[in-house]
Amino acid sequence: MLCSLFREFIFQAFWLLFSSAADCSVFVARFRESTPSGRRMPDTDVIAIHEESGCFVAELEGPRISEGPIVAAMQERLTQLLADDPQKKILIDFRQIELMSSATLGVLVRLYRDLSEQGGRIVLCGLQPPVRKTFELTKLDQLFRIEPDTAAGLARLCQ
Repeated sequence: MLCSLFREFIFQAFWLLFSSAADCSVFVARFRESTPSGRRMPDTDVIAIHEESGCFVAELEGPRISEGPIVAAMQERLTQLLADDPQKKILIDFRQIELMSSATLGVLVRLYRDLSEQGGRIVLCGLQPPVRKTFELTKLDQLFRIEPDTAAGLARLCQ
């Protein structure tokens, strides 16, 4: 129990450090909300998928994708999307995401691998600066096609 509280405190500290509109009172309120007496269950409905121009657009809803149930729900939705037709074209919109865990990167790499093996394609768009930095540090920006917005991402997929 103490370990999970410490982990949440550290995550919140990093959120405060890297958030442009961070405010100490917001940090303290979020930390108090996540204590055992007021423990919130994470909202696992973090991805909205719709079809546009013959491609699937997956809009990630933020501001962060970090907790196990959230990442698992994201992976499940994307896996379901591939189940019908593995040769899909998928655009993943990150514009609302400020922070994400390494587990999220793992989900994306698996999705890329699965799509590539079956002739599908994936493009990412709308990466906020902290998320883009994560992709650059891990060199995943060289693996994924990254576009500034949805329109550019759809244009890339429809080529």
